[in-house]
Amino acid sequence: MSVSKNIYSVPYTYRGKYVDIKYTDKVVEVYVDYQRIAVHPKFPDYVTNKYDTNASDMPDHFNQPEMNDERMRSWASTIGPNTLEVINRVFKSVHIKEQGYNAVLAILRLSKDYSNERFEAACNIALMNATSPRYKYLRAILSSNQDLLAKEKSGVSPGAKSIPTGKNVPVNDSGAYVRGAEYYGGKRYDK
Repeated sequence: MSVSKNIYSVPYTYRGKYVDIKYTDKVVEVYVDYQRIAVHPKFPDYVTNKYDTNASDMPDHFNQPEMNDERMRSWASTIGPNTLEVINRVFKSVHIKEQGYNAVLAILRLSKDYSNERFEAACNIALMNATSPRYKYLRAILSSNQDLLAKEKSGVSPGAKSIPTGKNVPVNDSGAYVRGAEYYGGKRYDK
């Protein structure tokens, strides 16, 4: 509801109902059948086009928790294991998980434009060729139809291949191998 060109929230259950408004220089009160349903601090008279919304006034679907790494991983797992591995690698590549949120959300939003099968295949190709695939790389694979070409070439869905783990995994059909982190990272080779 509006008072002096500013908008104040009321509980969503009262949507479309007539209300009574009482306001002073400091407070706006909203009543239905002589019962107060909302109280807001009033914006000063020189302020216009501002909103004051109480979270409790909104329907439940508006009060969902913010996107976090668990929700992003859950979303990725609904697409497939390769997508989940891409998301996990993005999170592993940053020092603080929040630094990966924008990159992960960009990848997940890209998945809305393609079928799960195609997106999984693109993630598989990206995983075989990049340590931590990002949005631009996946978009390039999908827009150039590399996933479809790989499917035609092998006669099987590229999304069906296993996820590279970093332990002597084939990079492409030519038989090239990549040594995993254990080889370069040390332990038995650090002498």
